[in-house]
Amino acid sequence: MELIPKKVKDCDVLYYESYSLDEQQLLNKLENLFNNWIEELKKNEIDGFLFRDYKSTDLCFDGFYPNYFSQEPKILFIGKEALGLSGNNYLSTLFHAYKNNDVDGKSLDQAKFHRLIIYVAYGILHSIRNYHDLPYASDLINNLGSKDLSYAFMNISKFSNDSGNYQADNELIEKFVEISTKSPETNFIYKQIELLNPDLIITMNISNYFARIGNISAMEYNGGNEIKPYTLKINNKDVLLIDSYHFSYFAMKDESFYKSICDFYHNIKK
Repeated sequence: MELIPKKVKDCDVLYYESYSLDEQQLLNKLENLFNNWIEELKKNEIDGFLFRDYKSTDLCFDGFYPNYFSQEPKILFIGKEALGLSGNNYLSTLFHAYKNNDVDGKSLDQAKFHRLIIYVAYGILHSIRNYHDLPYASDLINNLGSKDLSYAFMNISKFSNDSGNYQADNELIEKFVEISTKSPETNFIYKQIELLNPDLIITMNISNYFARIGNISAMEYNGGNEIKPYTLKINNKDVLLIDSYHFSYFAMKDESFYKSICDFYHNIKK
C-alpha cells in the first residue's frame, strides 16, 4: 500500500524528492494521518474485512503535486472514488498516466474527467476567462508539478471502485465516509483538507456528504444549477468551496463546466 509517493527517482514517476523541503514536511504529516486513518478503520473490521471484501490495506490515498505551495490560489479538487486502484497512491498512478498520455487506454485529451481538472486548474491559476483560449490538456501536462501548474486532489472515499463499473459505488462511498467521520477527533476527511490548507476547493457533486465533513455553510447564489457555492472554515479562515456536477458527467460540455466554475471564482475575487 503506497500512502505517499515513493522515494524513487524517475522522469515519469512522482517521487518524494520531487517536492520541496516544506512540501516533504506536509507529505510526512499526510503519511502520519493516513496511518492513523488505517488504524481507525481496522477497529471496524470484522473477520479481517471492513465492508464486503474490502479491508483497510486496500485503501487508495491521495494528496498534492509538487509546487502546490507555489500556486495562487492553492486549488484542491475533491472527487468521489478512484477506479481500479486499490492499494495504490492515486496521484502517483495518475501522474505517470498523464505524462505518458495514457489514461486507462485513452489519451488525456479524450479523458473528460482528467482533462477538465487540468483545464480548470490552469485556467484559474492563469486567469484565462475564455475556454477557447486554453491549450490542449496534452500540451499543458508537461508542466504538471511545476510552478506553472499544480494542485491538490483527494477523493472523499479512499476505497477504490474495482467493480469495472464506472457508476459510483454509493454504498461503498457511504460506508467509508460513515466510518471516517464518526467524531471531530476521527474526522479524517476534514483533517486531510485541513492539512492541505487550500485557498479554493472544487468538489464534484458531493454536497450530500457536507454535513459529515462539517463547518460548511451555503452561500447566497442566484445563478444556474451547474454549481453551488459554499464556504468551509479551516484553519480559522472561510475558504470558498464550489460544488459542481461530477467532471465525468457527459451530458454537460467542457465549456459549460469551465465557464460556470471559473466565471464564479473570478467574479467573486474581483
